[in-house]
Amino acid sequence: MRFKWVDYGTEYEEEIDKWMDDEWVTKYAVDESIKADYASVMALDKITLNENYACKVVFDGDALIAVVVLTVQHKPIHLAEKLIGIDCIIVAPTERRKGYGVKINREIVEHIDIIMPALQGANYIFDSEIDASHDVSLRMTEGAGFVQAEQTDDGWAIMMYPSSALARYRKYLAAFMENGKDWVEYL
Repeated sequence: MRFKWVDYGTEYEEEIDKWMDDEWVTKYAVDESIKADYASVMALDKITLNENYACKVVFDGDALIAVVVLTVQHKPIHLAEKLIGIDCIIVAPTERRKGYGVKINREIVEHIDIIMPALQGANYIFDSEIDASHDVSLRMTEGAGFVQAEQTDDGWAIMMYPSSALARYRKYLAAFMENGKDWVEYL
């Protein structure tokens, strides 16, 4: 692995807090989801970081370059044993436009069992919801091999990895949306 992945701790709070006022976070966290994800991490006394939820800080050498929030859903829509949600990647403002977003996404999909050891041996797919108006985030996610599964009415692009999961996801979504029947019949 190229990067060092460390569980979030309060020793990183001051530096990462400064990133929250950055123009990119303010502009593209339209629904406050990025700030909400980060805020939930800040309330460590109210949540438990465990095999289903992780907040990691990412280092390149000694430099803190990003904070990442990951969630795990078990047996989601029978596409895989586990669905890993890449809920939030915030790259340090001074480190943007250096390719870190793509590299971090790639490292997540290639080494999730090391980043989150409880997932070793599991069959999983990944998803990420991206503001569809933010070209940089879309390119970053696509550059790591994600494909767009759908775009929501409120402007979010649902991105999935690997692309082989896409057909099953669309089949599930169509069956569920059309008649509300139990989607398991359609898989």
